[in-house]
Amino acid sequence: MKIALAQINPTVGDIAGNTAIILRSIDAAVARDADLVVFPELAICGYPPKDLLLKPAVIEQCVDAIEEIARHCTKVAAIIGYPCPSDKPQGRSLFNAAAFCQGGTIVHRHVKSLLPTYDVFDERRYFEPGPRLDLTTFQGVKLGISVCEDMWNDDEIFARPLYHDNPIDELAELGAKLFINCSASPFVVNKHDFRLKLMSHAAKEHGIPLLYCNQIGGNDELIFDGCSCAFDASGQLIAQARAFQEDLLVVDLPELGYAAPAGGRPATCGGVNWSAGETGVNRHITPHYTGVESLHHALMLGLRDYCRKCGFKSVV
Repeated sequence: MKIALAQINPTVGDIAGNTAIILRSIDAAVARDADLVVFPELAICGYPPKDLLLKPAVIEQCVDAIEEIARHCTKVAAIIGYPCPSDKPQGRSLFNAAAFCQGGTIVHRHVKSLLPTYDVFDERRYFEPGPRLDLTTFQGVKLGISVCEDMWNDDEIFARPLYHDNPIDELAELGAKLFINCSASPFVVNKHDFRLKLMSHAAKEHGIPLLYCNQIGGNDELIFDGCSCAFDASGQLIAQARAFQEDLLVVDLPELGYAAPAGGRPATCGGVNWSAGETGVNRHITPHYTGVESLHHALMLGLRDYCRKCGFKSVV
C-alpha cells in the first residue's frame, strides 16, 4: 500500500484556499500512484481556528468543503481533518473529526477522543469528545485512525497521564494493523525528539506500523514544524518529511501484517520506499533541526507567514 502524507500549510479561516491546497495535494498523490493520502488535523479550516468555530456559517462552509473534496476522491482515498457537526442532543455541537473519503463520498468519520485544555489549547471550549473508537478497513487492512492528542497519553512515557483512556491502546485491541495520526502539533524547541520517542514506543509496543501527518506554517502566535514521519512495526523511524516546509512524503508499505511486541513473532511489515517533495528525489529520512537552528527556522517561517497570511504588502 502506498500512502502519501500531505504536509500542507493551511491558513486559519481560508476555507476556499485550504480546499484548493488539499485538492492539489490529492492530484499530486494520484500522480505518485498513492492509494491513500493523509492530511493534518482540521486541515479544512486550519489550526487553531478558535472562535471561528462558534460561527455557524463557517461550519457550513467546512461541511460543504469536505463534501466537495470527497467527490474528488475517485482515484485515491483520503483522510482529512475538519470540524464535524455533532448529531448528539447533548454536549458541544462539534466534533474534531477526520473524514475517510473514498469513491467520491465520505465513508467514515473518526472523532478525536482526547481534547487538550492546557498550554495553548482550549479544545473543550468547542468540541465534544468522540463517543467511541472504531476502525476503517481499506484494501483489506484495518486502519486505526487517531487525531493528534489521542496519541499523547502513554502511561509508559508520561509520569502522570492527563486522561483516563489511551485511544492508541484501544485501537490496537480492536485489531488495527496500521496506526494513522492526523496532527496539528505546534513547534517547541526540541519537541520533535520527544514526538519520535512517543510514536516509536507506540509502534513497538503494539507491533503495528505508525504514520504521522503534521501541518506546517505560522498561524498567529503558533508555528508548526511538520516533520511528518513513518515508523515500522519494530518502532524504527523509516521516513521523515521536511521540517518547516510543505512536503508530500510517499511511503510504500508492501506488506501490512501484524507484528507481535518484543519477544513475540517477528515483524511482517515489508521494505519501504521513500520519496517526497517536488524534486522527486528518493530519500530515507530528512533530518530535522534542533536547538538554536530550529528556533531560527521557526522564527523565519512564523514571521513570513504572519505577513503573508494577513495580507501585508510592506513592513516598517
